Formats: sequence, C-alpha cells, structure tokens
Amino acid sequence: MRLLHYDQGGKLALSEFVGNSTPPYVILSHTWGPDATEVTFRDLAGGPQQYEYKFGFQKIRFCMAAASKIGLSYIWG
Repeated sequence: MRLLHYDQGGKLALSEFVGNSTPPYVILSHTWGPDATEVTFRDLAGGPQQYEYKFGFQKIRFCMAAASKIGLSYIWG
C-alpha cells in the first residue's frame, strides 16, 4: 500500500508499506476534477514543482492537516 506523508524536510512524500507494517492512516475522499488539475503518481515522482501549483494539491494539504489534528501522519487518496 502506498501512503502520502510529509518527509523530514516538510515535502510531500510517498511511501510503500507491505502487510502488517502499514501505519494508521486516513482516507482522502473527494471528487475528481479535470485531469490537468489533479495530482497524479507521476507528479509525485517528478517532485514538488510538478504538483504544488495544481488545484488538487489543496485537497491533499487539507487532508494532511486534518490527519495531523487527530495524530496521524499518513493519508491514502
């Protein structure tokens, strides 16, 4: 399972977990917008310059903040 989180530098990162090693996480439930506005796996692999300008990144930031408020560091979207 791949989960999003902030790395030690404060940048969005994607980590893969297998089996029982998966940490607690929240699920980002949302409505998909036009393809050009949503953050994709390819965007994440390309680095922050590839996704921070996209409207869909605001949904990820909101979900990460909500997860943090309840003591969780990971989201799945």
